[in-house]
Amino acid sequence: MPTTVLVAHASEEERVKLSAALHDAGYDVIKAANGEEALRSTAGMNPTVVVAHDALEKVRATQVYARLRATGLSLPPFVILYDRPDELPEDTPDGAIYFIPSGGLTPAALVDHVRLILLADDISGEFEDGLDVMHGDLTRTSFGDLVQALQRHVLTGRVSFSLSTQAGVSTREGVIVDAWWGEARGRKAFNRLAGLPSGAFSLNLGEVAGERTLDADLATLLTDAVDERVEFEEALAELPSLESRAEVRLVKNFFELEFTEVERLTISRAQKASSLGELIDRVPATDLEVVQAVASLRSKAILVLSEPVSRVHLVTDSTADILPADARRLGITVLAVSLVLDAEVYKDGIDLTPEDFHRRLQGLRSLPVTNPVTRGEFMEVYRRFVTSGDILSIHCSSKLSKSYDNAVAAASEGMEEFLELRRQANVSVQPTILTVDAGQASNPMGMLVIFAARMLRKGLGVREVAARITSMAARLRTVLLVASLDSLQRTGEVRPEQVAGRQRRQDARPILVVKNGALELADSVAGGTKAFSRILELLEEPIDPARPVMASLVHASSPAGAAVLRRLLLSRFKVIELMENQIGPAVTCHVGPGAVGAAVFQPSDEETELLKVDGS
Repeated sequence: MPTTVLVAHASEEERVKLSAALHDAGYDVIKAANGEEALRSTAGMNPTVVVAHDALEKVRATQVYARLRATGLSLPPFVILYDRPDELPEDTPDGAIYFIPSGGLTPAALVDHVRLILLADDISGEFEDGLDVMHGDLTRTSFGDLVQALQRHVLTGRVSFSLSTQAGVSTREGVIVDAWWGEARGRKAFNRLAGLPSGAFSLNLGEVAGERTLDADLATLLTDAVDERVEFEEALAELPSLESRAEVRLVKNFFELEFTEVERLTISRAQKASSLGELIDRVPATDLEVVQAVASLRSKAILVLSEPVSRVHLVTDSTADILPADARRLGITVLAVSLVLDAEVYKDGIDLTPEDFHRRLQGLRSLPVTNPVTRGEFMEVYRRFVTSGDILSIHCSSKLSKSYDNAVAAASEGMEEFLELRRQANVSVQPTILTVDAGQASNPMGMLVIFAARMLRKGLGVREVAARITSMAARLRTVLLVASLDSLQRTGEVRPEQVAGRQRRQDARPILVVKNGALELADSVAGGTKAFSRILELLEEPIDPARPVMASLVHASSPAGAAVLRRLLLSRFKVIELMENQIGPAVTCHVGPGAVGAAVFQPSDEETELLKVDGS
């Protein structure tokens, strides 16, 4: 179907100029000289987008939209051009209607706005305020579909992903020209992005500076990324853990041997890398190429990989919503909780991704159900780890899930077996298996797990880390804005008596706090600015405004809401680190899609040093 844009403007000169630019961009154009023509053309010709100057004769553009909306017709997005803000109506009509000042608006800029609106419609994107930035989410569209849509709509700009590191792609007229993930650029970064299972992103239009690091066509880039991910996982499985230390050995005839360029880079960077994971990051080649080089050098005894002598295995469950790449890099083992969707059982994050879950959610005949990690699953993992180190197991609040209780039971009931396994492995020291109730879920819990990983890497013992995480968990303040009270009552998270006396306006949204490990209804307020302001008020209650905080931002497929909350967090608090992630399927089952929230933790000076990322 051709894309048709209706251009309604009282000025023939502007009408012709704007229409010509849209036509040159490949769109079919319908013209209207006044509001009545715009009404008839929109109702009868079904344009894809309407661009109208508000000061139309006979019927103003905003009234055209309001009249058509009142008929119940399915309306296209409306772009309303205005001369002065005071000319606009005080109450903006609901729906896909966007206002742009006409002063200084070039035809090329209008084309970009139309392209961005069409992209948003294509991938279920959102606009926070105006058309400057589009927010999207990988639960609504995959990375592959996103970059193909950028190409299809011929967009120029930067797509930034909300991750623990700076990551994104840039595009010129739809061609992907650059990708970055921390210090990684080009194919290495693109292939990592292609493997993202979830997460929010933002698209900023504008010219893209810098060199082009990707020169293949998009089909080749995507195919290679998929192939690399499969081969990388297979190759990595043949190596020791990413926490292993790499050491270069000068074997006989070392200087006479021939090495590939990637092997030479791997050798030169191995001595400065603290671990295999860091080595993979440091070498400017794709992850697969580096792992293959490591395997080749290891087979020749040139590269020796040594596991940590005194190792602590860190275990958590999938309600922590830690990205697989981060879990692997930090040496975190994630056990999947189960979800039951219409009598079918899935493993969270394994055979049910956030994208799959959100796509299926609307069509479910019954409410989804979650089941905790079982004792048997904990026993299996503890058996695997107990001969090579101690175990620290951090899990979702025991008031929200039974995973923690099952972990405690497995650690206790299996101790005799674990002792025997150590004896068989000639390890005489009694194993230490500590379980911690995080008192949280989703990314706030994931933040605590990441804190634990950092402290373990700095050499703290398992008991000290467990004690510190327990202390930090008690000081973590979490507030969550959910879509509706009804969704909470359906899942049983809020009982009817808790709602008594609360605001029950149609647009009211409940605000929950995590208190003593349980979700409690703190307030119910109208959506929009007031709701986000209330979140900040509740977060501020235990916080010293003069001291820095570490923050976590979460959302369940609500990218625009997450963008608003991110901006407010950064403006209100002294944030030294912000971790952001998608609420996964297991937690979304309980709070519903559309939820957005944050957690803040105020560390002591000593904790700030302990929790710093190495090298920061």
